Amino acid sequence: IPNDKIGRISDIAAVHSNHISAAVAEGGKVYMWGQCRGQSVTIPTATPLLYLHDVLACYSTPPVMHEPLVLYAQDDTSILDCLRQAFDDP
Repeated sequence: IPNDKIGRISDIAAVHSNHISAAVAEGGKVYMWGQCRGQSVTIPTATPLLYLHDVLACYSTPPVMHEPLVLYAQDDTSILDCLRQAFDDP
């Protein structure tokens, strides 16, 4: 990585299967390079993203998530609670 404009790197990630890499500079700026949506980016390029993992989710093909997608954050009801609700006859 040409380090003269970026400065010190605080974190770095790469995905072999997607041929994409990303880095976070010490000031918090996120950079990416590699295969970006079918185009070859050979020089680390600043992104508007705040997190390193967002580069992999936004720019790689296919997109990669570092965590499972949670569509709802509701706790699962236990079997005892289900039985209580089923047999609660007021």
